[in-house]
Amino acid sequence: MRCRVLHESKGRLRVHAIQSSMTLRQADILEYYLRATEGVTDVKVYDRTGDAIIFFACDRAVIIAALSRFCYEREEELVPENTGRELNRQFEDRLTFMVLRRAAAKLFLPASLQAVAAAAKSVKYIFRGGPRAF
Repeated sequence: MRCRVLHESKGRLRVHAIQSSMTLRQADILEYYLRATEGVTDVKVYDRTGDAIIFFACDRAVIIAALSRFCYEREEELVPENTGRELNRQFEDRLTFMVLRRAAAKLFLPASLQAVAAAAKSVKYIFRGGPRAF
């Protein structure tokens, strides 16, 4: 894999994969490959930026050699079928959309329309609850 070292400090290396974009699956493959590399203590792979932060307790040359040998196709068997990366991405995207929608409603809808919208949304909960005998 072609990559560029962005930052380096003792026991930590930040590299950027030289490719147009990184898919969630590719990020998982890279992360599991680096975790399986001897001397690596922790790894964080950011698929949106194509960066990887590698924490290691070995010689820097071992990490560089492991990165130069890496290939997505050969290392695919290291990754389990389901990882949490895709689920986390869906959750982040939904949460971001909800926050932006809420902020837009607060900024652009008058208070009277907000009250009408809240009442309309609450109708289904009121009918679902129904009368209760005490």
